[in-house]
Amino acid sequence: MAWIESHQELGRHPKTKKLARLLGASCATTVGHLHFLWWWALDFAQDGDLSRYDAQEIAEGACWDGEGDRGADFFLDQLIGAGFVDKDGDRLTLHDWDEYAGRLIERRKKDRERKRVARSADDDGSGTTSDGLPTDTDGHLEPQYPTEPDQTKTTAKNKSGDNTTTPAAAADDRFARFWAAYPKKVGKKNTLAVWKRLKVDDDLFDIIMKALNAQKQSSQWQRDDGKYIPNPQSWLNGQRWEDEIAPPKQGGSNGSEQQRTTTLSGFHVATDEE
Repeated sequence: MAWIESHQELGRHPKTKKLARLLGASCATTVGHLHFLWWWALDFAQDGDLSRYDAQEIAEGACWDGEGDRGADFFLDQLIGAGFVDKDGDRLTLHDWDEYAGRLIERRKKDRERKRVARSADDDGSGTTSDGLPTDTDGHLEPQYPTEPDQTKTTAKNKSGDNTTTPAAAADDRFARFWAAYPKKVGKKNTLAVWKRLKVDDDLFDIIMKALNAQKQSSQWQRDDGKYIPNPQSWLNGQRWEDEIAPPKQGGSNGSEQQRTTTLSGFHVATDEE
């Protein structure tokens, strides 16, 4: 399990308080967004370099779902202004990233090297190890990275010999149908990650799609060409299918909308693996 150090002074640190003021959020909420950002970086930016991601992807990684003038660009600007992200030209990096994740990254490097040496010792010079892993021209094990399951294997034989859809294929089909129906298509990769974490079965899928179709007809989602439609990752993360849809206002509207305050739904303390 990936983890980072989280010091107790973070909630009282002047930089955290500054970021909270810039975001217009509580310190507790701000600390939550920072931790989500760092956890996301452990998976997708282990070196702390955010340059290959745009503001929308960074905001989604931190579970920031502000809208309009308080959207992704606003969130990234405040991270830079408070000193949690360093900007040098077009390069964006997490400030003092080694302080938060250096030990984990170093441990991962040592683990990979230990496995590489062990498997290389088993190589017979044929271009692969005894367990079939590829090696380079010097007989060293090529780096291996996690891959998604083979999505081409979508069917299996039952006892009667009929082709049946595998659970993985069914899950992919449910996500594809959700993505096709969702009116705001941003951050597909991160949205899929949330979808898999939720383990959406047939029953939950029916609930989600029914709520999505209802919310698509709401005045909030239809106003200003969909400006107030939340990002799909945020919608799933916040279990927004449980939202109650306000009935249409009688007698028109003055055009004002109460701003929804970003809150932190929960905080899970990760522990080191044994």
